[in-house]
Amino acid sequence: MATKTIKRNNKHREITVSKPQLFVNREFNLNLSKDLNLSEPKQIEAFFIIDENGNLTGMKVRNSEVTIQAEILRVLRKMPVMKPAIHKGKNVSVLCSIIVKYGNEIEIDVVYIPERPND
Repeated sequence: MATKTIKRNNKHREITVSKPQLFVNREFNLNLSKDLNLSEPKQIEAFFIIDENGNLTGMKVRNSEVTIQAEILRVLRKMPVMKPAIHKGKNVSVLCSIIVKYGNEIEIDVVYIPERPND
């Protein structure tokens, strides 16, 4: 992973980011979150699979706020085809979890969990 500086809500910070993090950060409509007038930030968790062809499948979102759920799904559906993971020379699926903390700003963490075929 590369370290990049991203600007969101007029603040600069140095974070370690991946392409899905950058994409979600860029595409997420922060105004939807700001319109909720939250007293403190909330968190949403989304899961998806990057299949052996680099496509996103199996998207699921956990959160009580329907507006934010819909926004995360909208962003994930727009995500471009990615380079698939490779295990022992073969393309394999990777399960991903994205945690988005939202309020007046957003913070995104991505975790990759390889689904390795039986050896």
